[in-house]
Amino acid sequence: MTHSNGITDARLQLPFWLWPLAVIIGWLIAAASLSYAPGGRLNVLWLWWLWAGIPLLGTLVAAGAAAFGRDRPWLFRWGHKTLHWYPKPGQRWQMLIGLQSFWLLLGLGMILGFLTLLLFTDLAFGWSSTLLDGDQSPLRLLQWLAMPWAWFWSAAVPDASLLDATRYVRIDPRASGTERAGDWWPFLMASLLFYNLVPRALLAVVGVIRLRQLKAQSPGPAIRGTSQGGG
Repeated sequence: MTHSNGITDARLQLPFWLWPLAVIIGWLIAAASLSYAPGGRLNVLWLWWLWAGIPLLGTLVAAGAAAFGRDRPWLFRWGHKTLHWYPKPGQRWQMLIGLQSFWLLLGLGMILGFLTLLLFTDLAFGWSSTLLDGDQSPLRLLQWLAMPWAWFWSAAVPDASLLDATRYVRIDPRASGTERAGDWWPFLMASLLFYNLVPRALLAVVGVIRLRQLKAQSPGPAIRGTSQGGG
């Protein structure tokens, strides 16, 4: 039975095995991204983009599509032809919640993988960039990224001494010492939490609230025979 706003009495169900699979995939992503280290250093800038930057960008795109998307998404518009079925608003919010739940579990798997490798391996982090040269440019960028947790987790905020001690020079990888090569892990962990998991959790909560609002506004069952293809 379908209501006029596209909310079905039976919720869209994802297979149960998808949830543990998401955790496993996240663990493997963390292990794979921490296993390749040219010259013995893991580039913090690259890890941040992979673990936090891309997930944050995906969350913003999903939030924008949910907030400003049309009744008929672009995926279901092909020139002058339209498909006979396309998700209604309630169905789209259900799919959004399911997708964010999947990514949340994948992020949880990444955290577990990161913690496992921190416990059982000796990770050496560094940074290297052609465009971000000098001391102040990368420092300002990284401290700006660390603003969400700077007030309560100071160890996760990079400082000038950490950048200076872990600068990786391609011509001479041994140009800097390795004493502080492991001190980047709090910054990466905080980034994973605040730029990956938290935005997706907030978007999932917004989806649940919006779905409940649509259910409350639903006038009741639609007349059969009028919801297929609009014709």
